[in-house]
Amino acid sequence: MSEQVTPKKERELPFGMKIVDGKIVGKLQRGIKVEGKAERQKDFVMRQTVTQDMFDAEAVATADLAITFAGAIISLVLENIGEMKGPIPLSLIGALSPKDYKILYAAQKESEELGED
Repeated sequence: MSEQVTPKKERELPFGMKIVDGKIVGKLQRGIKVEGKAERQKDFVMRQTVTQDMFDAEAVATADLAITFAGAIISLVLENIGEMKGPIPLSLIGALSPKDYKILYAAQKESEELGED
């Protein structure tokens, strides 16, 4: 007798984000202004966070500086925001609206779970 496998239900990601080809894709609310582009860049792709990203982020900010440390990890794991390719400078992460930072923070937390299933 063979076991019947029930497919896992896709979990819903916050802020309308999706997992596509093992990466998190989403859209910022306000976006960033990129030199030479008329429209703000809003679409983003984020790869899986790995432990090395945490090590590298500590070169920028220690973990006790929680917001800066998280921003440093985000800057490393973002593959792109619109046409801007990653890593994204931490100064641009810092220039985001609080809502957009919240979206990217949520994406980064989700990216820690990629590949865990």
